[in-house]
Order: sequence, then structure tokens, then C-alpha cells
Amino acid sequence: MCAQPTAPVNDWWLLTWAILFAFRAASKSGNSIVILQRHHRSLQLLMLLYVIGSVVTGQLLRIRTFQAID
Repeated sequence: MCAQPTAPVNDWWLLTWAILFAFRAASKSGNSIVILQRHHRSLQLLMLLYVIGSVVTGQLLRIRTFQAID
């Protein structure tokens, strides 16, 4: 049960790295500027979701650990 709450954090990290590698691969082909112009809003939204998700999962981890101590 204790290892279960860490799964969302790992998923967030995997998602972030997948996005970074996708943009790195696109920048090697020379389309990075076009991709950044097209997906500027979605990138901001993804980063916002990432921050919210990490805060929520961090708080859930804290709540569960305190419940386990009690």
C-alpha cells in the first residue's frame, strides 16, 4: 500500500521526459520553432498541469504518510 502513491509521481516524470525527448527530436530535424509557435499554449497548459499534479500528489503522499503514522 505504501508504494502505491508514488506511481502518479513516476507517471508525471515519464510524461515530462517523453515531451522533452519529442521536442529534442523535432529540434534536430529543424522544426522546433514551428512546433513551439504552434504548441505554445499547450506547453504552458502542460507545465501548469504538471505543477498542479505534483502539488496534489505531494500533498496526497503527505496525508497518507501521516495517516500511516497515526
